[in-house]
Amino acid sequence: MALRPWWLAVAAAAGLLACATGAQADIQLQLRFDNEVLDPKATPDFTCYSYTLNRWVGCRVRKSGAPGAYVLETLGPGKYQMHVSVDENPANPRRFPGDYETQLSFEVTATGPERLVVDLARLIHLTRPGDNARAIEGMLTSCTKQPQFDTPRYSWGPTATVDFAWEPIAAGAEYRYTLVARTCGQAGAGRDILSGQTTKTTAALSVRPTTDGEYYVFRVEAWKDDRLVGDLYTHDGGAHSWNYRFRVRNASLPRWAYLAAGAGLVVLLLGARRLFGVIDSEGRRVRRFGRGVIAVLVIAAVAGAGYHYLRERQQRIVEAERARLEAERQARQREFIAAFVSAAPRPDWWDSVETPYTRAVTTAAASVISSRRPIRASSTTRMIRRWWRRPSASCTGWSATTPTVSSSRDSATSATSTTAGAPTTAPTAWWAIPRRVSSRT
Repeated sequence: MALRPWWLAVAAAAGLLACATGAQADIQLQLRFDNEVLDPKATPDFTCYSYTLNRWVGCRVRKSGAPGAYVLETLGPGKYQMHVSVDENPANPRRFPGDYETQLSFEVTATGPERLVVDLARLIHLTRPGDNARAIEGMLTSCTKQPQFDTPRYSWGPTATVDFAWEPIAAGAEYRYTLVARTCGQAGAGRDILSGQTTKTTAALSVRPTTDGEYYVFRVEAWKDDRLVGDLYTHDGGAHSWNYRFRVRNASLPRWAYLAAGAGLVVLLLGARRLFGVIDSEGRRVRRFGRGVIAVLVIAAVAGAGYHYLRERQQRIVEAERARLEAERQARQREFIAAFVSAAPRPDWWDSVETPYTRAVTTAAASVISSRRPIRASSTTRMIRRWWRRPSASCTGWSATTPTVSSSRDSATSATSTTAGAPTTAPTAWWAIPRRVSSRT
């Protein structure tokens, strides 16, 4: 009887050890696409977000022996979201058509999970009305430069038919698409316009013109057996999103033009009936009818010209307002970049990073150098050089002494030199400007 408490303590310790061992076990990951094992050629990129800590945490993943199998090292208890990105298409950068993306939510407890199945979605290649295999300039960063489609010139509606087409993702997949209207400069879900599903890789949407300050948002997904197998991803000069945005302009004749034409035709028919119903030898009826027709045509022409003048004037006012808002937005962006430049130091790894943009700039510079064409400085640059070489500057408090700039990349402060009691500040570092600004909506 005296040994029973000892055995109970041993059993409790063994139970706690088993729980701790289960909590410290690694998690097996299996990559799949279209319910089949996916063994990508490119190395997947794993990132994890902890809802418990409300921040991104280290996500250490190593390759296992089996195809498409990986091992996630132990994470602390809590809820997580894992983002997996595979740059499978070598013909374009990451997150372009042909690559794989997915987000997986899971919870780590003392007993699991032991295994996670990661169903990846292939990024859809949109071919119409725009090609998302390249950056679509102005689609995501400006409301005034988005792709625009006009309604037909002669349409009672008026409505425009916008044709969408994309490459197939998987055999037997169903494509679900939605269209939403949003207001420029305002975040939110927007106003639902239409939604549908099809097994084809095309969709023709008949939409009305967008109002001032609005735009349409198109999104398409590929589903198969209740699994997401395809998703849309677009780019615009560094920004990216999960949709395609466009506007529709009303270029149709107004309805009153059709009514005026119909009324004029009725007047002509009535006049012809009265003219040819009774024969007038003196031709008074002919002259009266001619004057009436001329008057109707003159009135219609004046009314049409006035309408088009008012419409063009209103359109110019709207475009001026949009341009003003765009200029204010760009000014705020420049202020933000200037603040970032003055505060952010240049990291040591900056020169070692190579992107498609830096490669393009390097190629262009090499082509200019190889052409051996002399590059002539602008007149402003030559004037500054002449002023800088003078023995002393004409402005009080300044001298021709060149300011010293620190070569250290770890310091964000611009070097200064003091001459005649006035500090001369070196220009802020251009390299601190961020290369990529992401906004996912």
